[in-house]
Parts: sequence; structure tokens; C-alpha cells
Amino acid sequence: MNDLNVPPSISINNQADLQKWFETIFTPVVLVRTTPSVENICLKNNLHFIDLLRPYQTVKELNYSTITLQNFSVNFVKIPDLHREYSEDGNRLSNRSEIEQREKIQQQFIGHIIRESYNQLSEYQQQQSEALDISPWFDIYRDEYIKTLNLSEHETLMHPVACVSVISSEEANDPIQTLKSLYDPENPPKFFKDFGIDSDVLHIIILVHDHFYSGGLEKANLVFNKIKEKYKASSCRLLVLNSRETNEKPLTEIWSNSMPRKDLYYRNFVEKIVPNGQHLSVTDVKYIQSTVEFILSQVVSFMDSKIKSVTSTVVANKKALKNRITSWFTKKTKAEEEGISVEMQIRRMADMAFMIRDYETSFAHYKLISGDFKSNKDFKHYAGALEMMSICAILQNANQNKKDIENNIDSAFLNYKSLDQSGFALRVAFIQALLFKIKGSFRKAGDVYMKASNIDERNFLQAALFFEQTAICNRVNLKLTRKSALFLILAGYRYSHTDQIKHSYRCYKAAMKVYFSRDWTQIYEHMSFTMGRLSQHMKDLKSSVNYLHDFMTSCKQTSENQQKFMDEFVQTVTAFISEQNEKGIHDAPFDFLDLPKINTTSLRILLGSQYGSPVYADELPNEEWMKMEESLVKKMVGSLVFFKWERPANDFKKIEPSVINEPVFVEVYISNTLGIPIDIKDIELDAVLNGAGDNNSTMDENDKGYVTEPISVTLQSQASIAIQLKVTPVKTGELQIIGLKWIIGNCIRGYKRFQVKGRRLNDTKQQRINVQYEQDNRLKFKIVDSAPLLRVNFTQDIRQVWNGEVCSTSMVITNDGRSSLKSLRVKLNHPSIYYLGNNMNTNTLPLSVNDDKSSRIQYTSDVNGILNDYSFYEICDSLDAGQSIEIPVFIRGSYSGHHDVKFLFYYEPTEKIDELKYRLYRFQTKLEVLESLKITTFSETTYTDLNSVVCGVKLQNFRQDQYLEIGQLASVSPLWEVLPIVPLETPIIVMPRESYTLYLKIVKNHEQEKKIDEIIGNEDKLPNIELLHTHLISSKDKIINTSLTPYKQFLFSECKKHELTYYGHPVYSQEKNTTNLVDIEDQLNTLTLQVVWRSSDKSSLGISQHMRVAFLPHMKKPKRIHTSAKFPTKENLHCPIEVILDYEKEILHQFEPSSPMCTVTVLVKLRNVSPDQNTEFTLEFLPPYIQSSAAKRTTVIGSNPNIVIPAQNYYLWNGPTRLFMKDVKPNSEEYVVPIQACFFSPGVYNLNQFRIAWKQTDTGISRIIPHSFAEEQFLIHVRTPNVEKTTVDFF
Repeated sequence: MNDLNVPPSISINNQADLQKWFETIFTPVVLVRTTPSVENICLKNNLHFIDLLRPYQTVKELNYSTITLQNFSVNFVKIPDLHREYSEDGNRLSNRSEIEQREKIQQQFIGHIIRESYNQLSEYQQQQSEALDISPWFDIYRDEYIKTLNLSEHETLMHPVACVSVISSEEANDPIQTLKSLYDPENPPKFFKDFGIDSDVLHIIILVHDHFYSGGLEKANLVFNKIKEKYKASSCRLLVLNSRETNEKPLTEIWSNSMPRKDLYYRNFVEKIVPNGQHLSVTDVKYIQSTVEFILSQVVSFMDSKIKSVTSTVVANKKALKNRITSWFTKKTKAEEEGISVEMQIRRMADMAFMIRDYETSFAHYKLISGDFKSNKDFKHYAGALEMMSICAILQNANQNKKDIENNIDSAFLNYKSLDQSGFALRVAFIQALLFKIKGSFRKAGDVYMKASNIDERNFLQAALFFEQTAICNRVNLKLTRKSALFLILAGYRYSHTDQIKHSYRCYKAAMKVYFSRDWTQIYEHMSFTMGRLSQHMKDLKSSVNYLHDFMTSCKQTSENQQKFMDEFVQTVTAFISEQNEKGIHDAPFDFLDLPKINTTSLRILLGSQYGSPVYADELPNEEWMKMEESLVKKMVGSLVFFKWERPANDFKKIEPSVINEPVFVEVYISNTLGIPIDIKDIELDAVLNGAGDNNSTMDENDKGYVTEPISVTLQSQASIAIQLKVTPVKTGELQIIGLKWIIGNCIRGYKRFQVKGRRLNDTKQQRINVQYEQDNRLKFKIVDSAPLLRVNFTQDIRQVWNGEVCSTSMVITNDGRSSLKSLRVKLNHPSIYYLGNNMNTNTLPLSVNDDKSSRIQYTSDVNGILNDYSFYEICDSLDAGQSIEIPVFIRGSYSGHHDVKFLFYYEPTEKIDELKYRLYRFQTKLEVLESLKITTFSETTYTDLNSVVCGVKLQNFRQDQYLEIGQLASVSPLWEVLPIVPLETPIIVMPRESYTLYLKIVKNHEQEKKIDEIIGNEDKLPNIELLHTHLISSKDKIINTSLTPYKQFLFSECKKHELTYYGHPVYSQEKNTTNLVDIEDQLNTLTLQVVWRSSDKSSLGISQHMRVAFLPHMKKPKRIHTSAKFPTKENLHCPIEVILDYEKEILHQFEPSSPMCTVTVLVKLRNVSPDQNTEFTLEFLPPYIQSSAAKRTTVIGSNPNIVIPAQNYYLWNGPTRLFMKDVKPNSEEYVVPIQACFFSPGVYNLNQFRIAWKQTDTGISRIIPHSFAEEQFLIHVRTPNVEKTTVDFF
């Protein structure tokens, strides 16, 4: 669409041109509202309905009554044309992005017409004298800016005087309702109210009928007659379209020339449709023309009647006091009812008079209301009245006081600007400058343009246009001065930022003639960029390259200027190289450029020879890696090892070894001093390899002995980045890196030689006087022959497990080097999470089959290896080049959190290399362990068996998505084992985010006790102590034997963390020459509880462990009384109420249909133990958490089958469950409250289920203590008589 012709603006050279311009700018606005069906009919011709009207919106002569108007026109608009923030339905747009899109299209439209109108310059200069300084782009911008101003409430020039509602005969809905939806005077569109628009406008109805519509003309006539019955018949028109027959000649395209420039741009570039009118006939066009003429005559008639009406009522009432008093008792007009003030009604009447060219009447009424606006301090309305007064005075051609006109228009400009009304301020500036120019006052016009350029400083295109006009107005005798040239530079600079390249070039070229070779430093510095571009334009590429190079190093311009400068510089150099190549001159040197800047003092080397992967030669590893390396290397080669962190950080005397085909990396910092990004390509190292081959000096370019890999980066403005460059030696010898090469702009080759210095010598006086530096060999490398190189990876990289989950994968270790290795060892930092198996063929978890279907199985294992270092593994003794080994890796989520897992591998070359005795490889991965099953325990001493303990196990499922199925529990202890109090018939189900409480019995195994008594006496047999693995089975799935690998190793790793060996700590005494066992009793009397669980989807299997179950203290000193504070204060708010439960600890009851419930009496003993405070309290007994009203419930989870979940310790209280006691004295007597507990099935129950709310009446201190607040557990065992005493007699 670049051939789109931009219609020129009116050339204003005298008073007549100015009047003609005003008549085209300020025309009556006619609002056109259509339905989608109307637009669909018109779009058959690639036209909108409003486009059909525009060729005829101007008539050469219009006669009405005593009014004769020459070249009168109206402005057909839609609602978005009046205000860009409103939609077609009259409501303000709520979507900000749509508003921004409209503003963007507006800016693109303005840029396009200015760019295209530049081509008209030569035509204008041929037709007119150069003294007129015609700039058609500015005239077009001025007209479009004024025409596209948004609607405002302070003036009515853009308020509609008429509304044309257009519907079609194809409307599906009731035509009357459709017309009301387009415009209803009683309920006008919202923007009428927003801007105070008078809804009493001329309303014209047009019914459009498609000639080829299936309903035919008869239906259209029926609809039209219905419309005329509702509306005034003289305001209704029927318009038939698309009646052209196929054999009829198409019409000439007449619509584009009449379209506004903005609509023309929108059709071509946004909608991308070309008007053609291919379905319109000559008759259709005549109907359209007559319809528009009808609208124009109706508009003038309406405006004339409106003016007379307002003049006879509102104006008369305002001028005469008597009439004003009378108006208080008369009925208000419709405009007054809508909240339109008298002044705005007069303003509307004055604007109408102005548009029908009655300038004298309009001037009088503008003047009449200007005083009211000023006295009311309504300065925006006041500025609008002054503006129109000035225009009317100019157009009357009367002997108006010129000073008054200038003062009025200047006052209007200042008021608009102070109110931040930039759009209307610029309109006044345009008019004021035109007034000065037609009078020959160019300097004053230039001052106006100068003031206008500062109104919106962010709009560079607008500022450029005003600066250019300022420069033209400041010429002397048609010659540029330094002042006018300065404005041209400002205009050219802003043109360049708005993609107006031709205008920018024209301004700079004109200004350069004034400032060339002048001693104006800042201006000349700015002009130098343009001079480089001009040199290229003048084909003097050599001068352009030299000049741009000289200026580059000292350029202090903004980033925008620097970007243009760099682009031009690269383009100029490229053109210059092409020019030189055509002349036969190749490889033109460009080693002058210091861009980017290379910081040679910050060079860093990355070597892979020591750790297999690149690491900084001068950087120390973190503390964990250091400790792992020291431990591993000293274990392998002895303690006489020198590590690099033991020497000074700036000691670079040592020449580091490197291996053939293993890259050496150099990290160097490059910085960009410009304010623009720079693309740097083919950055590579320059090196030399000494001692490679027999005749290194004669090596050709293709046999350098090393290979480099160029990289490319984009360096942002004022940025400094570190880049890593690689050089790979392919021959043995001494490699020395000497410099850096790079390319900018695809043609400029830069080079920088590295100059590094060692540490400053300060040992002798001579060294202190003369600046001397130590030898720096960081850029030299001893290239050795082939060596082994390790590579490690997991077959399945597991990054997330649940706490306790056990899974497996395999670790593949490959020798990628060119020689074999030996003594492959590894050290890891999380031995309790990772275990490396030694069976190369098995990487699955071992599971056993419960053949005898027993619910209780015992295994035994020894404690040999419990003190082993599970962080160290011997992988293999040798591995040939190119070979791999696969070892099983077992993972268990031992504890929750994010873990940084490190594996440090050690290996040695099979063939001895003096420079490289051993190598290390760091392998690192991440593992996240999520919360899953948490185990907490509490223990209570039994009364019937002093060597047993009841252990309560609370299982909490922290998972939110799946339940956990527990089919196996195990205990590990040298002496103790667990028994179920109630047989586990089915797996335990712990629902998501819920808990389950299980009761077990801990008893001593007397056979194990005898064995241990025999072993304890013999120190050598201590590691032979057996561990008893007692498994309680309730699942039909395969079970886990925790005495097998890797489960036992995970247990031993946890034992080391808890300082648990199961046979104490042997301590040798030199004095007595004996070994004492420290803490052996505590070690032997420990028990570890293991819970084996599976997730509901069977995707995960886990073993959750609870180390060192605390049960021995309860055997030694059982407690039954709730502890309470003696002196409760605000800082020590313990409960002052002592609670004791007295009940029978074991109950025998036969649960039968005749006796389904067992009732036990519980005596609750209460006492206030506070020494000095009166207390009131409320005791409330609560039933335990119940999942179902029955003893069991059935739950369906997802697609799984029904799962039976036993109720957890369900019982009820019978009796007074809520007790309130007031004013209990300190150290009071004991209150006894009887209550009954009702049980419905055998089992162990916890009666610690009550809540106390207490308050000290003297101090006001109060608290609510929740149920189960005491550490002690009140357990009761209800059993049936047929259960053997030896199994369940725990109390």
C-alpha cells in the first residue's frame, strides 16, 4: 500500500485561504449509527455505509430561507471518531489494551502521512516560490491533528447536531426496538451524558434494502411504513442498494478521494480492503446523493430553528432581568432538565451560528458567556470562548482591535496549557501561527511554534515538526542563521527517532552548511554522527570510516545516537571493504578498534585435568568438597599430599598439566563502554603449541596442534560479562595462549594480546624499589598424552522421593578416556540416603514371600559392619578405555528437605603419568525428600508384667493426594521385640492428612538375653551380637526382610547418626590394660521401630523408622498424675488444675448380642494446686476422633476396590460430660467426679480425652487447655475372656 496517495492540505497564504480552511475544519457533525446487517450489505462493495455518504457531504451551494452557503459540508462520523476511548455502543472502553491499540494506530497513521507527503515536496516547489517555504507534511499534520482531537465537554463544535439511524430490511428483531437501540432521545448513548451533549438533535431514519434480498421490496415497504408510523415521516428515507445487474458497466471508484485520510489509511493498512462499489448501480448512487442532500438541508434547517429557539428563550432570559425572574416560574427546557447550563446552551447556539457562517452572531454570544465562565473560574470553558472569539474576529473582516485578538488567543493558549489540555493548546498554537504568518510576522510565528514544541516533549515527531517550522520562521533573507540551523538539528534529531529518515537527512544536510568547521564542541560532536552518514551517502567511504573510528572512542552521546552510529559505522565499513575488494585490495587491516574492551588482568583458567569437568584453577571448592577430597585422597595415597588450597591464591608459577583432546577454557571479561548493545562474533583464542612434532616452526595453518571453537555474544550497553573460550590441544607439547580475536559487524576484526602479571615481589630491597612481578604461567600448559577420563550418570535420575520411600536405580560409570584406569573409588556425602550395591546384576529391591502366611515373623542379623564407613565404596580395580560398568544404587528418603548430593570419584591411570598421578571426578545431583509418614511413640508401663511395656504408635500421613497402606511393622533390637495387642488382620490404612494410633507390646526376648550375657563377657565376640528383627505382617503382598541388603545398611547408617552400635563403645585403658564397655546397657536396651508402607497407587514403597523408642524410663518410674505448675503467671501459664484418673486398668468382657457394650466407671479427681490464686474451671470430656459411627467403615478411593478401615479406639462417655466449678480455693481439697466409659469392641483405649478451660479470678489469667494436653497416657485394655492370658495380659 505504499502507493497510497495522501490528499494535500489547503495552502494558506492569505485571509481568503484562512477562511476557507476554517470552513473545512469546523463543520457540523452528523452521527451515523448502523446495524451489522447494514454494514454487511455495504461491505459487498468493500465500503462501510458512512463511506457511501462522504462523496456528497459537500455541496457547492445550499439555500435555506435567507441562508445561502457556498461549499457547505457536514462531517459524517461514528462514535469512535469523536473519542478514541469510546466504543460504537457509546460506552467507554474498559479494556486498556484496546485503547492503546487505537492510539498506536493513530500514531502509525500520523507517521505514514508525514513520510508519504515528503514526495510532494518537489511538486510544491515547482509550482510555488521557494520564499513560501512550503512544507506540505506539516500542513497535513496540522489538519489531521485538529480533526482527530477527542470530544470535549467545554465546546460543542464536535457535538453531533444530527443522528442518522440506519437499519436494514433484513433485521431479525423489531425495527422500532432496533432503532431505539441505535438512538433514543429519551435514553441517548452514555457518552452524551459524559460530555454534556444535548440529546435534542435532528434524528433521521434510513432503511437500507438490498435489491437482491430474498424478502423483496414489498417486505421493505412494510417495514418502512411501520417506521413512518412511529417516527416523523419527513425524517425517514428508504435506500435501495446493490441493484447493479451483471451486464451493467461497473461504476468508477469515487469513494477513496472523499474519505478522510485516517479512514483511507485504516481501510488500506488495517482492514486491507480496497473500495470498489462493484454491486452499486447508477440509480443507487443517485439515491445516495439525494439522501445526503436531504440530510444536509435538514441539518441546516434544524440548526437555524435551534438558533432561533435558544435566542428567543435562553439568551433573552439571560439578558433581561424581568425575563430571568419570569423564567423561574416557567417550565424548564429539555436541555436544562438534562443538566446543561444556560451558558452551554448559548455556547451550542453560538457554535451552530459559527458553522453556518454567521460570525457576527456567534462572536456576540461567545463574548456574552466568556465573562460568566471567567467569573465562575471555569477556565477551560473560558479558554474555549476566547479561542472562538478570536476566530470570529478574524473571519468578520471588520476593524477589530488586532491587539485584542492577539491577547484573546494568547490567553486561550496559556489557559489550555495551564490546565494540561495539550490538544486544544496545540490547536490554538496552529491558529495563532497561521494568523502571524499571513500577516508576515514570521518571528512571532516562530515563537509560537517554539512554545508548542515543548507541550508534549515525549512526542518526538510533533516536536520535530514544530522545530522545523521554527527554523523556517527564523531565517534571515531566506538564509539560515545559527539559530535556525540549531532548530533544524533539533528537528533532524527527533525525526531520526521516529523513523522519518528522509526528513532527518534533509534537516541535517541544511544545518551542516552553517556549523561545518565551527568551534562549537557539543554541537559539532553531535553533528559528527551525521557527517559520517553523509560521507557514506556521498560515496566517500574512506573518510567515513576514518571519521567514525576517531569519534567512537570518545562518544558520549545517548544510547539512541550510539546505536545509529554503530549501525552506520558497520554499514560504512562493509561498503568500504566491498569497494576495496572490487579494486583488488584484500584483507584491509582494522586493528585500531578497542571495542569491546578486554580486561586482561581478570583472566581465569578452567581445567578439566584434575576433576574431569572444567573447574577454575584459582578457585577453591566449597568446604564440603574440600573435606571429601582430603579424606578420599589421603585414604588412597597417604597423608603426604599437597592440595592447591594450601598455597597462595595468586601463585601461578606452576605449569598445569592438560591432556590431549581435553579442552582448556579461558574466562575473560569483556565490557561495552557504549550505551548500545554490540554483537560480537567469532570470538576465539590465539595460541601457539611449542614442541609439537619434529619441526614445529614449519607447521602450516591447518596443523597448529590445537583447535579453537569460536563463540558469538551480544554485549548489552554498559555491560561487562565473562565469556569462556575453549582451546583443545591435539598434540603433546607446551601450549601457550597469547591473545584473543573477534569480529564486530561481520567485517571488523579485532585482536588483543594477553599480558598477565604474577604477584608483586616484595622480598628484597631491590624488588621493593623496582617494580617486579613473579613469573605467571597460568596461560601455559603441559600437554600430556592420553589419560583415562571418567563420566558418570544415572539410568534413571531420581530427583524426588517421599520420606522413607525406598527406590532403586543404576549408576553407569564410563571411561571416556583413551587409556585404562585403576583403583576406582567413590565417596559420597549422604550415606544414609544413597547405598551403592555390589551385585552388578541386581538393582531391584529384595522382597520375600510369606510362605506360611504367618502374622509374625522373626529374622536375625549380626551387627558386623555397623561401624563401616558407608560414605566410601570401592567400585572396581580396573576399567579399560571405552568400557562401562553399571552398579545398583538404592535410595531412601531418610529425612525431609532439599539435598545437594555429591559423589567424588577417585581413579588412577594404569600407565604412570608423572604430571597426572591421579584424577578426580565430581558428580552432583539434587534430591528433594517430601514429607510422608511420621512416627511418634509414647510408652506406658504394664502392671501385670514388669518386663513389658505398652507402646502407642501414632502414624501421621502428611501426603495430601494418597492414603498409605501399612501391611508390615518391624522392630529391631538386641533384646526386645514387639507383639500386637490386638491382632492385625488387615492392612492399616492412613488417609491423607490424617493419623492412626496403634498399640503394641514391647517385651524382652529371654533367649536373646541369654545369648547376649554369654557374649558380653568376651570382648572379641561383641560384634557378633545378633539383632532380632520382629515383623508383624497384616498384608498379603510380598514382605520386606529388613535384615537383608540394602535395608540393613540404611538402618546402620541411621544408627551411626544416633551413635548406636548395639554393643556399647569399647574404650581401652592403658593404665589397666583393659577395655571397658561404655553405655552398653543403654545400647542393648534400645528398640528401633520400622513401618513398611505402600502408597495407594502402589507406585511407592517406603520404610519409615523411629530410632531409639523411649520405653525404659516408663519401666523404671511410671507416672499417672498430670503435672501442673505451682505458680502460674503471665510468663508461666501452665494449668493449675491437677487431674487424676482412677479406673481399673484391665477389663474382661464377653461382647455378645445380648451384651454389646462394656461400661467402666472412671473416677476423675480434681484439685487446685495453685498456692495463692482462686480458680474457676470447666472440665469437658470429649470422645476420641471417630471416622464412622460403626465399628468399621468402607471407603472407595479412586478406581481402587473397597478398602476396610477399622475405627480407631472408638468409645463414648456416659454421664455428666461437662462440669463447671467456681471459686475453687488454693490448695483445695480433692473433688471426685464419677463418669462412665462405654466400649463396643476389645482393644486398648486412651482415656486422655478431655479439655479444661480455667481462669484465675484474682489476676484474670486464663487459658483453654485442649484434650490430650498431658504427656501421660491413661490407657485401659478391654479384652474378651477367650483370649489367652499369655498373649494379652499386659497390665
